[in-house]
Amino acid sequence: MVRGRFGILAAFALTILSSPIVDAGSDNPKEPARSPVGILVSSKDGSDSLQGFCSEEGQYTVCDVTEVRIIPPDLKRIDENERKALQELKNEPADEAAKEWTNVLAGLKKTAEQVRSDPSISPKMRRYFEDMLAAAEAHDVERWVHASTEADRHTCHLWTSNYQLKFHRLGPRKWVTDAEPEGICRIVNVWEMTADDEKAGLLTLVQHTVAVGNPGGGVMGLCPKSAKQAGDSTPLSWKGKTQFEPQRPCDFISPTLMYPGATQSRMRRARYTQLSALTDVAPAFTATLDPLVPAGTNPVEVVDGADYREWSK
Repeated sequence: MVRGRFGILAAFALTILSSPIVDAGSDNPKEPARSPVGILVSSKDGSDSLQGFCSEEGQYTVCDVTEVRIIPPDLKRIDENERKALQELKNEPADEAAKEWTNVLAGLKKTAEQVRSDPSISPKMRRYFEDMLAAAEAHDVERWVHASTEADRHTCHLWTSNYQLKFHRLGPRKWVTDAEPEGICRIVNVWEMTADDEKAGLLTLVQHTVAVGNPGGGVMGLCPKSAKQAGDSTPLSWKGKTQFEPQRPCDFISPTLMYPGATQSRMRRARYTQLSALTDVAPAFTATLDPLVPAGTNPVEVVDGADYREWSK
């Protein structure tokens, strides 16, 4: 299986990068490049990648692509959520706080047996739960709030999307997409693709936001208020890294939901949400969950690069 996947990837790379990279510098930039047969590009740090195959359809070059984006933990946001949660608990009237604390402890004790016996709950996630339970039993509010957000600090988020880009040639080695409004926010984006070689294997793609047709609209007002606020995307290039190493290692990988105002062609610059590691087992104790996140969604724990369920067999 591994050999098969490697073979597909290798064939894909060889198809796109059929011209040697060493020839890129000697290539005449004024010579027209052929239409690309595929796209294989990534961001400078490797956190965002785009790949797919292209075909000519009349005056257009149509590319069916898959984008994969890895989002590291937003530690500033997590710390701010922890601070706010702690402040809210401290500001509650004593009788309400005591009642809520009783409910918290009762809920944790009720789910403790399930957490300890459920093989689908990973060892690390189980440890986070035990820390929450111990803090609740000790009536240590600060420790409990910190324990309830600790998993988020070790959770990376994965976003993927399949879409189609329809280019028309603008110059010898330049292609652009048509400016058409998309999505709930009616954002008008234009993709620009340039080639560094005659065979169009060494590509760079950038998305420019031209206009926002529904500024400040959408669910919860999440649409950008202007094209300037939306901003242009980070360039994706054949020069980008093919691997991404987060500054803080990921113990978990969780799916990410992008906001509904994001364009169909590409959902960049989107407000993403962190999913709680304990949504299934302790929904009453997950702090500041975004209403757009489906309930009961848990991240997958990574153990030496593998799903913990495979590791535990």
